[in-house]
Amino acid sequence: MARRGPNEGTIYQRKDGRWEGKIFVRYDLDGRAKTISVYGKSRKEVQDKLRDLADAKRNNELIEPHKTTLGQWLDYWLENHAETRVSASTYELYYSLIRLHIKPILGYIKLLQLRPSDIQQFYTKKLKEGKASQTVRHMHTVLKGSLKQAARESMIPRNIMDLVDPPKIIRREIRPLTREEIEVFLEVIKKSYYYPLFMGYLFTGLRRGELLALHWRDVDLEKGTLTVTETLNRHKRKDKNERTTNTELLFGRTKTKSSRRTIPLPEVLIELLREHKAKQEALKNQPDTFYQDTDLVFATQKGTPIEPNSVLRALKSILKKNKLPQISVHDLRHTFATLLLSLGENPKVVAEMMGHSNASVTIDVYSHVVPGLKELAVKKLDAFLKEKGPAE
Repeated sequence: MARRGPNEGTIYQRKDGRWEGKIFVRYDLDGRAKTISVYGKSRKEVQDKLRDLADAKRNNELIEPHKTTLGQWLDYWLENHAETRVSASTYELYYSLIRLHIKPILGYIKLLQLRPSDIQQFYTKKLKEGKASQTVRHMHTVLKGSLKQAARESMIPRNIMDLVDPPKIIRREIRPLTREEIEVFLEVIKKSYYYPLFMGYLFTGLRRGELLALHWRDVDLEKGTLTVTETLNRHKRKDKNERTTNTELLFGRTKTKSSRRTIPLPEVLIELLREHKAKQEALKNQPDTFYQDTDLVFATQKGTPIEPNSVLRALKSILKKNKLPQISVHDLRHTFATLLLSLGENPKVVAEMMGHSNASVTIDVYSHVVPGLKELAVKKLDAFLKEKGPAE
């Protein structure tokens, strides 16, 4: 017969001689009572176990037994948390990392059995496979965020990621154009349809998607400024069964507060944009024109958004034809930053123009590729001291 002591659940002896105890946890969405059962050789053993469960329940530390695997949890987390809180491009990155890397190796492990050593060994395996440290660091971000939510929802006692060391980031070597290469580049891009666009990348430091998303409403040619608010990227599209089918170009808000910025333009770019706008207006006003007025600063000859990969292909073709280094569109952004720094510009100013979160990011990324920064700083100090004269 069931017996109950003060502040404990139901305790009774089973037919096999063992003792069993049950404690009420909560009601589910259908109104059914959810309980946790414990077992022991004596009533006292079961009583002690129930008392521990009651204490954990009072302290909101009670974890219900479950068989949810990490893979199942990651699917839940993606749909119910990540998809509504991060940008489309970040969501796609998380989705790919989970599907291609995390689930095939760690997905079968039950959440309650996952250990820090499992995660640490996973990182080591991926790095040995040749995955970039930054990519593995993104995996760390996914696991830490998803397991933090699991702890919040009482699926695990605590976030074990607090005990896991993320991989050290080894940045890939940046290859900006030299001053001599910039001169050649400026000459050979003049005949390209993307000439104004390439000039924009080289003299604004905007990211590829930021410049492609730029609208004329974001540009003030009188003040000589442009404001970054959106980005354009190709994203995967899903059907009604959540299966990835094809992709589409989508505009989206920039991810961070520092990415939303207003920057001044050099005179040469202002004049080029004036000419570029006049040519666009001429296309719009042609009889029987097929040009769509999308207000985009940089568009196809029909006025539609430019495919990001088309820009890269055009750039690669120009570089190859003129025997210039095979750099990416992003390296034009790097060229902008290194050029300003080599001219002695304050890293904080460069950081603001680049959309970095702070100047330390800029210094960390570019200081080793800008020769003579320390020497330049000393020369400025030397000039100051000579101007002021020796201290008396």
